[in-house]
Parts: sequence; C-alpha cells; structure tokens
Amino acid sequence: MLAAASNFARGSSRLTIAIVGIVFVFLLSIHPHSSVSSRLPLPFSSSNHAVVPGEPVVFSLICWGNDTAHETAVMMKTALMYTSSPLDFHILVDTGSQKHLDNLLQLIPKPVYDVRVYYYLLSDAAMNARVKRTAIGKEGFPQWGQIGQNHQSGIGESWALCRSIDAFLFLHEIISPSVTRAIFVDSDAFFITDPTLLWREFNTWNSSHVISIPSHENMDERWQGITKICSCVMLLDLQRMRNVLYMDSNLFSPMERRRALSHPANLAYWGEPTTKDGVYNNVGLGDQSFFLSVKLYKPEYHIRLPLSWEGAYNVNQIGSSEMDAETQIKQQRMLPDAEKDTLITPGVLHWNCMQAATYMDSPYWANPESEPETRWGHAMRYHHKYKWIWLNRGDGSATTESFTIQDLRFWDEKRAGRTIAEGYPTAQ
Repeated sequence: MLAAASNFARGSSRLTIAIVGIVFVFLLSIHPHSSVSSRLPLPFSSSNHAVVPGEPVVFSLICWGNDTAHETAVMMKTALMYTSSPLDFHILVDTGSQKHLDNLLQLIPKPVYDVRVYYYLLSDAAMNARVKRTAIGKEGFPQWGQIGQNHQSGIGESWALCRSIDAFLFLHEIISPSVTRAIFVDSDAFFITDPTLLWREFNTWNSSHVISIPSHENMDERWQGITKICSCVMLLDLQRMRNVLYMDSNLFSPMERRRALSHPANLAYWGEPTTKDGVYNNVGLGDQSFFLSVKLYKPEYHIRLPLSWEGAYNVNQIGSSEMDAETQIKQQRMLPDAEKDTLITPGVLHWNCMQAATYMDSPYWANPESEPETRWGHAMRYHHKYKWIWLNRGDGSATTESFTIQDLRFWDEKRAGRTIAEGYPTAQ
C-alpha cells in the first residue's frame, strides 16, 4: 500500500514537472523576437490596481511629420537614459516618422530594460472621419460644436499640427483597448529624471480620476483662461476615458450621446458657437481648450499634476547650483496658487513657443542672453547630442522590439461592431 502510494506520488510529481515543462516551452515559443515592424497582439494591463514595481511605464505619443519625429526621438531617448523600468511606447505615426524612429531603435539592441514600441499608422481620412462623428450635426451645420485652433507652438508642418490637435482628444480611442493607462508627453519636451517617478503619480489617484494635468496661473489673457493648464504632459486613464464617453460620436445611442462629455462641457464653459459654421472659432488652443472645459465641467475627474513634470523654461530655474530651496522658491514664477510655496524640481523640460520648426533649431540658442539659453541651453545640448549607442548598457537579457498595429478602428467603431475603419486603409 505504501509502495503504491509512493509510486503514485512519484508519478504525480513527474506529471507535474512535465506539465510545467510543456507550459514553459510553450511560453518561450510565443515570446516575440526582437524585430522591426512585427505584428503581434498587445499585452494586457489593468488600471484597477496601484503601480506595481517592475511593470512597464506606458506612453501614448503623437508623432506626425519630420520635425515632430526628430523631437519625439529626443524625448524617447531621454526616457531610456533615465528609466528604472521597462518602457512601452504607443505612437501615432506617419510612414516617414516610423522609419526615422525605427532606424534609431535599431541602434540599441541591448537596452538595460525591455523597450517595446507600437506604431499606429493612422490616415488623414480616418482621423477626419472620427472628428466629424463628434459633431452634433445640426441641420446645415455638419461641424456644429467643434473647437478651432488659432495658436501654433512652433513653426512646424501645419498639416501635422492640425492632425495632432485632433488626435490629442482621441488617444483613448486609437490606442488598443488593452492599454488602460498611459503618460502623454508632447514632442517638444524631454526627461531629465526617471519616468518611473512620473508613472508613480498614478498612486495618488482615487477611483474617480480620469486625467492628471499641470496647472499654471493664467499667463496670457488672450487665450480665455486656457493657459491655466498645459496639455503637453498628462497622465491618462484611457479605460476611464472610454467609460465616461469622453468624446461624443454619432455611433453612440441617443442615451449615450446625452451623457458624452464633449458637447455639454463646451456649452457650459464656452456657450453656444457664435460663428455661422457652428465651430468655436473664437476659442484658441484646440485640444487644450476642450481639456479646460471638461476640467471645469467635471472637476472630480481631474487631479493636478505637479508642475515639476511640466518644467517650462520660463519658471526661473536659474542661479547657483548650490542655491538653497528657500532662495529658489522665492525666484520661481508663473506658478498656480497651490504650488507657489513648493520647490519645483523639474523632471520634464518643455520647450514651448521656441519660434522654429523644432526647439533644437530655435534662434534663442544663438543668443547668450535669451531666457532659454541662460537657463537650459547646456541641458538641451547634452540630451540632444547624447548618442543612441550609449544606451546599450544591458547584459543582453532585455530587448528592443517594435510592432505595427493593424486594427486601426477607433473605439467608437469597435463598440458599434464595425469591422473596417472609416476612411482607412490608405495611410499618408
């Protein structure tokens, strides 16, 4: 009896080991090889738990046009320079931008931590079709309720700027539904500290928060209060944005359209459109105008992102490197009331309104007395010139991989059961 039991135990043990071995081999077989433009399913992530040490830091980015590609590359490089976590980048691109980024990624086959880049080749037609689906569509005014744009942060390609402004508001619909939260960083910014620290800001959220966005004092009255916030660095819970129907769509049911945020938020803050075509052409700053109206309409959805994560060059971070905190706080400016007595320790530098196609080409750098040059010139040049090949500090256990996403239906299309994206597949 004991012998039989012993044989059974040994048999069970061998069976367990065999099963574990088979599962291990299977998992190895499906692990993607490091390659460029592979096509693989996206990993699942949940927004219902606190940040877990070692999990990837996830970015959702917009990179259209040659100028933006060069800026985005620097931002990604700095994230890699300072990270203590794996990094996942979900990037809306055109073919030229994808090629530029891929060429650089191939230079780092041995990163310290895994790097995964997911490209979304979205066409103009598909983007325009989604924007049109948000309009209330009053008879004779198909664009009624849309917000205009009358400010340009640089002098880059205008087509890329316009498409990016639209895409800002639909990242939660374009990025795969398996991605539930992400950091958004505009192309004209880069890291000077570990992006994992920014990712940990999610730990400060409650169950109602949807977006974390920096606040400023109202720096310019021309923009109707819109400069009180800056949408250039944000934390986004993409799943919650979908759940609250952040952007309206004519594919939603009538009941859903009544609770979608876009139109009631704009009406509450901006009132009815005053122009003949029904577009808010009197409202500047495009996407940022909408983020502000939603913030005021649904304040419970928002949590302030510390201004250290949107370190504009003009907040007076100059002086001796040995300056004490009290002296530095007295010199800081352009801060919201909530942070006037807080030491700003920049983690992201933001180069807005630099009067050039890219901030690297700004004429300010040639002027030794300009604010950007005196405050941040050395930092800009160091991060811009840092070599990609210097990022190969790993032992070979981590890889750099990139994937091209094929299913580019917007979330409203997937929800409505559409099998093909409107306006797709022709990518420009």
